[in-house]
Amino acid sequence: MFTINHEGKMYLLFNLFVTFCCLVSSYLYVAIAAIRFEAAGSLQFVAIIFEGVFCIDILIHCFLWFEKQGVQSVTVERRITYTSTHYLSTSFYKDFIPIIPFQLIEMRNNRNNLFFLIKMMRLWKGFKILDVPTLMTKIKAIYKDKSELAIKQDAVLANDINSDHNKIVD
Repeated sequence: MFTINHEGKMYLLFNLFVTFCCLVSSYLYVAIAAIRFEAAGSLQFVAIIFEGVFCIDILIHCFLWFEKQGVQSVTVERRITYTSTHYLSTSFYKDFIPIIPFQLIEMRNNRNNLFFLIKMMRLWKGFKILDVPTLMTKIKAIYKDKSELAIKQDAVLANDINSDHNKIVD
């Protein structure tokens, strides 16, 4: 009841937003680490907003369904104790370590901004979306669902074998 579908549209949109934040914030963190002077303060405000998004992402992952590989089949685990335990034992550390505010440790010559480089660990999550086979599988699934819905709603379209309705122009 309190878990989140890992293939739901709302989660997929949120995951796309988080992935975008991972990529953008990684470049921001490199800029903050490179500047190393007081003007980085305004950029740090934006970094706090990103950190809030990543905290929400960690909470959501504790409630997120996951697919469990069985001997002969794949089952979806929906029980909250298993979903949170699975997340804590797999990729939680990759999300938690960058959240730790090491940059607040005072160092001389404003070198504490170099701790923003630790937050570059999120780059793996940003590049994960660029996995072409996974991306194409998701796009195919979206169009398959859309086509099946159109066929169910339109009997003429379902029985038309002469016309090409895939809207691909040669």
